[in-house]
Amino acid sequence: MKQNTVAPASRASSQNRTHSSSESQIPQGDERDRATAYRALLPAILTAFAAALVLRLLYLWEYSFDPTWTLSILDQKYNADIARKLLESGPPEGPWFRPPGYPIFLAIVRAITGDGFWGVRIIQAIIGAASAALVAVLAGRVFPAPAAWIAGLAMAAYGPLIVSDAEVLSPVLVIFLNTLMLLAIIETRRTGALGWPLIAGLSAGLSTIVRPDVLPFLAAACVIFLLQRRWQPLAVFAMTAALTILPITLDNLLRGREPVLISTNGGVNFWIGNNPQADGLSVNLPEKTTWSGGWEDYREIAEAQSGTGQTHTSAASHFFRKGIASYRRQPGIMFRLLAAKFYYFGHGLEVLNSRDDYASGYYSHIAGALLWARGIYFPFGIVLPMALVSLLLCWRSIPQVNWFATYLFCYWVTISLFFVAGRFRLPVVPVCIVLIAGAAALLLAKRSARTWPLYLLPVLLLASNYRYAGIWQPGRPAQYHFMAGTALENSGKPDDAIPHLRKAVELDPNLGDAALFLADALRTKNDAAGAEAIYRNLLARDPNNSSILCWYGEVVSLQGRFGEARTLFQKSLAIHPKQFDANMNLGVLLLQEGDLATAREHLRTADAIRPHPAAKLILAKFAIEEGNLAEARRLYEEAIRIDPGNPRPHRALAALLSQLGDANGARAALAQASALE
Repeated sequence: MKQNTVAPASRASSQNRTHSSSESQIPQGDERDRATAYRALLPAILTAFAAALVLRLLYLWEYSFDPTWTLSILDQKYNADIARKLLESGPPEGPWFRPPGYPIFLAIVRAITGDGFWGVRIIQAIIGAASAALVAVLAGRVFPAPAAWIAGLAMAAYGPLIVSDAEVLSPVLVIFLNTLMLLAIIETRRTGALGWPLIAGLSAGLSTIVRPDVLPFLAAACVIFLLQRRWQPLAVFAMTAALTILPITLDNLLRGREPVLISTNGGVNFWIGNNPQADGLSVNLPEKTTWSGGWEDYREIAEAQSGTGQTHTSAASHFFRKGIASYRRQPGIMFRLLAAKFYYFGHGLEVLNSRDDYASGYYSHIAGALLWARGIYFPFGIVLPMALVSLLLCWRSIPQVNWFATYLFCYWVTISLFFVAGRFRLPVVPVCIVLIAGAAALLLAKRSARTWPLYLLPVLLLASNYRYAGIWQPGRPAQYHFMAGTALENSGKPDDAIPHLRKAVELDPNLGDAALFLADALRTKNDAAGAEAIYRNLLARDPNNSSILCWYGEVVSLQGRFGEARTLFQKSLAIHPKQFDANMNLGVLLLQEGDLATAREHLRTADAIRPHPAAKLILAKFAIEEGNLAEARRLYEEAIRIDPGNPRPHRALAALLSQLGDANGARAALAQASALE
């Protein structure tokens, strides 16, 4: 009987020691113990950093020889434009439409390195390498020491991260900040020192300013601290995060005149991902089939739909209400869409958003080897299923994986509630890699007997890599030629752009954006007939696309068919009354036809939507004809402020100042115009 009672106790004691040591090989003693622990991890940390930096710099070297190196479209263009505006004239008017964290970072970097691409990309390569080092630390602090080596090197060589770190986009900051936040939370649990929740709160707050997807996890972390009755860490973490976010909220309130926590784009994004026509992957408003200008005119769309004036905040609420109403009116369609988005998040495909990651393999051997879609969507199609299995393997033996599970769940739900793109889920990659590395280290050390979840791996791999018609499939050559052609066109090289764009359309006739850029390049080369043929084909597919109607009207006008052009511009405005290009073009056309009153109305509308030097020059002439010389002067000065390198407003201002008797001002303006010509 004595032996029977002692033996189980021995086994229990042995199991407790195993669980305690498998929680980490790092001693949980005083500061000297922790310093020793970090020194023990130093080789893995430095190796991960060096490997990640070398791979990223080699990728940049390959990338720099390609035309797409200078490509700046969609979100990248938005970030670059806002950063430039911050440096030149300060924040845009109103509250922030998108989170300002990354544009502020970009503005700081470009203030130091200049307006090129090498500076920001090298700094982001260093940040990406630092993230790999942090992942090594995180794995080494939670799991046995070999996990640090596995996780750090896997993070260093993760293909989509290498590609993403080179783009003018926010994931590079979010990944670094979220990984630091998770490490600080783990250390808070282990040490009790209040410096760690301070770091966690600061990282969480900064990450929220860059992209608010982390907010649900931030709330969940507070609840966990609350349930654990860890009052001091809870207070420090929550207060630090709140104080970090507070300056942006105050800026929105004081400068933007609206109570906005961070940004106002949440409502639009929710409607994009939760309307009956949504597919869970595309990023277009139902009211617009292209995103061109979408971030500028969402308020006007809300006003047209509601019939009342809208602030930025009320417009965001308008789109939130529309999305929620979709679930009430068509619950079957909407809940199937929601289920599809949950699946898309876990699918191995890197869904394009700003650009196609798979196309990077066209010019980079590194990207081609570390990111591909040939039978298996590598690497996410392997990493996520392995991470889920690893989570089950470690669930009982490593208490800290509860934090990783919470983080993964919060991100999965948050992204799925809007719409899915490959770069939006990149922040879960570090957690997935740590889980895989930790489970591998435990299995190698034979510290985990829970091997039954391994039987789930084939099923999860199959689900994550299953191809079916409902999900977008990468077309690397077509996407590459599209991006190369777009980059060359943006660089003022339409002759070089046209062959690439023709090839893109030939390889993928459904690649509508490639056709649009091809038409624009042909129009630049004065091939109006070729551009018209493309617009006609696109309109046959989408007859109510206000943007294409407007561009079609432009090429028709170039061919002297002014009556037809007027009809196209009017039809475009009937669909979307606040479109800048259509108002501007129609105003100029009516001016030529002598309908001055209507022309002035459209030009004023265009200038109110997007202040433009050409519109201001024309409106100034109207003001002069009415004898309102002060208004004309104001318009000329605004035109100069918007486009200081254009000699026309300087020369017009000189003539007006001479008429007003300001000889010195007229001479100065004329001298400036002559210097610019």
